Amino acid sequence: MSTISEATTPESTSERSRHASEDPARPERICPKGTRQWWYDRGMRVKTSVSLTRELLAEIGQVAGRDANRSEFLEKAAWDRIALLRRRRREARDRRILDRRARALNSEALDVLQYQADW
Repeated sequence: MSTISEATTPESTSERSRHASEDPARPERICPKGTRQWWYDRGMRVKTSVSLTRELLAEIGQVAGRDANRSEFLEKAAWDRIALLRRRRREARDRRILDRRARALNSEALDVLQYQADW
């Protein structure tokens, strides 16, 4: 019979925090932002305050539905906006590369067209 190791046993957040503070044998890890903790939960939420107009809140209520979770709606909208801005930045970079190489690419395309058969 195999046993489940402690590392693979699901624990609640409160148990993780208790282990982190009580067990000096557990290794701590320096997180990128400089905080010391031995675990990381990607889904962790941070409470924040955002000021929105009444009109925007009403529109969110109409689009998402009255029973919708506004936090989830706004988080998804923010991720969508981030993806859009990244895509625009990538496309602008690609356009700059193509613009720099336009003369060479155009002459190469004209050269290839000369080899096409006339039908």
